[in-house]
Amino acid sequence: MALSFESSDSSALRVRGLFVGVEDFENGVVGASYCSDDATSLHKVFHEQNDDVILLCGEMATGENVLGNLSQLMNRACSGDLLVLFVSTIGIVRHNDLFFLPYDGDGENLLATGVSSKLLINTMGSVADQGVKVLLIFDTSHSGAIGFDISKSQSKNGGGISCFFSASPTEDCYESERLSHGNFSYHLVEGLRGSADVDGNGIITLRNLYDHVYKHTQSDSSNKQHPILIGTLPNETGLLNSG
Repeated sequence: MALSFESSDSSALRVRGLFVGVEDFENGVVGASYCSDDATSLHKVFHEQNDDVILLCGEMATGENVLGNLSQLMNRACSGDLLVLFVSTIGIVRHNDLFFLPYDGDGENLLATGVSSKLLINTMGSVADQGVKVLLIFDTSHSGAIGFDISKSQSKNGGGISCFFSASPTEDCYESERLSHGNFSYHLVEGLRGSADVDGNGIITLRNLYDHVYKHTQSDSSNKQHPILIGTLPNETGLLNSG
């Protein structure tokens, strides 16, 4: 199936993205089973029509590599682009923030080795002000605990920023041995590949993708996991054409 990315006005949309998955860490800690598989599958969807997408899994996903590659993508992003950041790893709520663990992260020394979600959102919000469409997708337990001040991220010059969280602030994330993926990420990929095209026009919109992922993630987790979508990108923002 040929994929072509679309903007909300059906013009060609250039996508730049960073996809991060870590389940085994330098210090021997073991996280969820399928983080790298989730990141790899989502990267594949976007890579089919875009060259400027980067995959960092396992030992490649150090804190320095994650932030360094994200910085380079932000520097290259232009008005009208879609900039995607996907993170699947251990998330820890502490210091009034949610920290993601990179490969070399230490849960006992988060300020020095963790990646702050507030830092990511505030930093990427700066390119949204320049007309870039920013979508952050966080697949970690308690990801909905991230503080998001929408008043500081209003759409400007056609840009905007939204966060797609895999779970509410008090919820864990669930995986499926049958699917060999986390439930959230599996349905995210399936939705982007066409299952979320409920309008039958070949365009996957942000709202339709969220509705698809929410419905199936909730069902597969026996109503224990409820994804959240917040931000300033319009519901009708087109992400890709599934036809």
